[in-house]
Amino acid sequence: MMKLSSQSQRNIGAALASPVILVPVISIIGNIYSYASNPAMFNFEELKLVIAFSVLTLMYAYPITIVFGSISAVVLQNFGLFKLQYVLPISLIPTLYFHLRWHLSLNWLSIFMFCSLVVALTFWLIYKWLK
Repeated sequence: MMKLSSQSQRNIGAALASPVILVPVISIIGNIYSYASNPAMFNFEELKLVIAFSVLTLMYAYPITIVFGSISAVVLQNFGLFKLQYVLPISLIPTLYFHLRWHLSLNWLSIFMFCSLVVALTFWLIYKWLK
């Protein structure tokens, strides 16, 4: 049976674990925004909607992280450029592509850019932590 290298194990671990951070981050920020925009109307239904939306973002985050993020991470590692100043801008490429392709509004663009940066930062931190 073939064993994966340490670098491959760290890449797989980071790719599988990093998108999960979106659920608490989006839930907290969404609930704060919801409450701040109209405290009198904030109820349990809005809380459930925000949590459901945060879980649905995983449908976007996992394929992008596995297909684009893992490949770009391996390429950067092979060139010795797996540093945060390179990882963060490269993580925005899929979001900018979707923005240009489907003409997303600036609100959606900013949400997806924030999600991309959060996942990229988490990927980088998990990869470094697993050394």
